[in-house]
Amino acid sequence: MSSAVVVIAQLEAKPAFSTEFRAALTLLIATTVQEPGCHSYQLHQS
Repeated sequence: MSSAVVVIAQLEAKPAFSTEFRAALTLLIATTVQEPGCHSYQLHQS
């Protein structure tokens, strides 16, 4: 039997690095969603 794991993380980048930070996270998400068992990976920005 398996159960879902939900992770909520808050990350903060210095404004000068916001573009690079978002690009790195986008690459991370693209890789992670290909892993078996990954049902969803959402990035929200405020």
